[in-house]
Amino acid sequence: MVRLKTFLTFLLFLTSFSVILFGIKLSILSNGMSIVEEHKEISKEGNVVRLSLKSEPKLVFAIPPVERMDFLNDDTIRVYSDTTLNDILFLYFTRSFSWGAYHLLDLSGGFQSVAVVSAKESFKGDVSLCWGVFQNLSTKGQVSFLSSREVSEKSETLRSIDLGEMEFKEGWSEFTLLNLPTTWKKLSLLETYGDVNDQPLSAVAASEEPLHTDIPPGTVYVFDNGAFAGTVNLNGMTKGQKLEIIYGSDYDIRGSRVTLKEERAGSYRRRTVKFYVRNYGKETRNVRVIEHIPSDARVLGSDMDFERIAADKIAFSFDLEGEKTITFEYTVEFEQR
Repeated sequence: MVRLKTFLTFLLFLTSFSVILFGIKLSILSNGMSIVEEHKEISKEGNVVRLSLKSEPKLVFAIPPVERMDFLNDDTIRVYSDTTLNDILFLYFTRSFSWGAYHLLDLSGGFQSVAVVSAKESFKGDVSLCWGVFQNLSTKGQVSFLSSREVSEKSETLRSIDLGEMEFKEGWSEFTLLNLPTTWKKLSLLETYGDVNDQPLSAVAASEEPLHTDIPPGTVYVFDNGAFAGTVNLNGMTKGQKLEIIYGSDYDIRGSRVTLKEERAGSYRRRTVKFYVRNYGKETRNVRVIEHIPSDARVLGSDMDFERIAADKIAFSFDLEGEKTITFEYTVEFEQR
């Protein structure tokens, strides 16, 4: 159902904002399907129309609608209309194009994105690369007929990058999407959902500047001081966000989380947790600890300053000198479950 709603929304988006007269626009989706918008002129009664690309599946929408259309082959249709139309939009689909995004992150200061397009047919016209950004939605308290757990569903927001007028030959083509000079901050991250013992922290690269454009999902290749540091899959970012990419483990920094006490206090539960973080290296490191807590919880006290970054998350940030250990604890209270 979500996919159908998204698809219909995308069709409305295309037909509402298309301004190409007697031209062609290709919107390449990330699932291997492309949507083609092609403007033509037809006369009254029968017309044989040659489409610019192969239609797959054999399905064409006409705007405004016509009386009838017959497929003569993969790219040719016969159109029957009771009026002459000086501008008719044919909207159809093709599987002749696919694309993927690839990113290069250089921790010395830079982020590049390229798109690689695979074409099975030649094409010339306006091109957009499209992808969906998914978000999990939970309806708390909603009961399904199978269980009393929260009901979850996905919401998809469509994003696109307009490449303008392009020409493809059969084969592969590469295009630069983004070249972002930025300053990167290296973080060591401990994110916990329960007790852990002497766990290496995650290595994180965080950009200092917000993005000035959307970034599509794809593989990120990370280099640190000229050396390959790892790969990670990027789910996609939105304009205005700051890039924060986990690209490996930081074995010089290790952390533990210990539940010191958990007790009942009336209709609530009260929990006290202690963290130990050790820097085995010689350089001072910037450390962030993210703790997951119940969304209705309130923090009663903490040895260290924290930020509530979400209803169910608190974050502790600090600098940790080389060959030093830091400990801190906090107490939280939440409804009895």
